[in-house]
Amino acid sequence: MINAIPRYLLISKSGKILNVELPYPSQKEEFKSELEKYL
Repeated sequence: MINAIPRYLLISKSGKILNVELPYPSQKEEFKSELEKYL
């Protein structure tokens, strides 16, 4: 029985959704690359 599907979102301080398809944090290089796009 599935209760939830894991998903990582990036949300700005103002509440705007920036990215709904972030890689898992365990995928360190891909995750870091995505975060740096918004800095």
